[in-house]
Amino acid sequence: MVAWFPENAFIKNVPGFADHLQVPVVAFAGGKDHFHGECCLADKDSSLQHAAKSAGKSFDLTVYLDADHDFNKGGSNYNPKDYADALQRTADALKQFLGN
Repeated sequence: MVAWFPENAFIKNVPGFADHLQVPVVAFAGGKDHFHGECCLADKDSSLQHAAKSAGKSFDLTVYLDADHDFNKGGSNYNPKDYADALQRTADALKQFLGN
């Protein structure tokens, strides 16, 4: 699963949520993301990554410190540098997990 600036406020039990992951996760978060308050915080993604790794799950997180929510092309906070990097990492992850 690839998740860009994922919503995570609904996750109350981080270790429990991480334990139930069934597929590898590749996630991209903006370090300045405060969309709707605490909808999509990078700190929560970091906690989720740590819990997933502790549970033996694959969870690769990249946090773009200078990015806000919706940093993709066409997004309200488009950040060309971070978008290009995340797009390349997405392609690399899909090749890794799905093959050429």
